[in-house]
Amino acid sequence: MAKGVKSIKGNASPKVGETNFYEVTSFYQGTHIENENEIKWKLFVQEGNGSWRELKGPKKTGKKVPYLLPEKWIGRKMLIEAYIYNTEKKHFLQL
Repeated sequence: MAKGVKSIKGNASPKVGETNFYEVTSFYQGTHIENENEIKWKLFVQEGNGSWRELKGPKKTGKKVPYLLPEKWIGRKMLIEAYIYNTEKKHFLQL
């Protein structure tokens, strides 16, 4: 049985220079967390060869997190992940 983050929500078409919030909206049954900071987030950008590269920066934790995306990512596909145990839920973004 799956455990961890079941779904997240947030703007799938964010605008450059605007802060966008992404939030965990549900967990798989049987998932227990004692502290919202157990929820971790990662942000990836798709390279020209189709592979995904994790973007480095301050680690984000919590049920709801802000992202401010820079102009250099316009036109690139991005992927945001929220997880507790290991990556469980992905949300695609298009700038």
